[in-house]
Amino acid sequence: ACSGGHTIAGSFILTDPDVAYGGSDCHGTGGYSDIRVGTSVVVKDGAGKTVGTSSLAFRASVSGRGVCGYTFTVEVPEVDFYAVAVGHRGELTYSLAEMESRGWAVGFTLGE
Repeated sequence: ACSGGHTIAGSFILTDPDVAYGGSDCHGTGGYSDIRVGTSVVVKDGAGKTVGTSSLAFRASVSGRGVCGYTFTVEVPEVDFYAVAVGHRGELTYSLAEMESRGWAVGFTLGE
């Protein structure tokens, strides 16, 4: 049964007193230096196969002193299980039913 795809809408918030915030850009420093505009977002299915990729985009509305906000969207096929990873920061995993109940929205928070 092959059905249509979905768009996962994600947010990623980095909270750290040392973020480098410049008004039109924001990125982590030190141990968080891998978190920046363009950091990869990878979605895998239950078998570990990549089913979608994207990258972080700057979200000015939530960024400022000590906080970097990002958004991402990933087009994915309908599968039973989704593992969403931002950079090398681990995965958040969701079943298809969980994704549907969440309205295909996921959120990450990293930092203090």
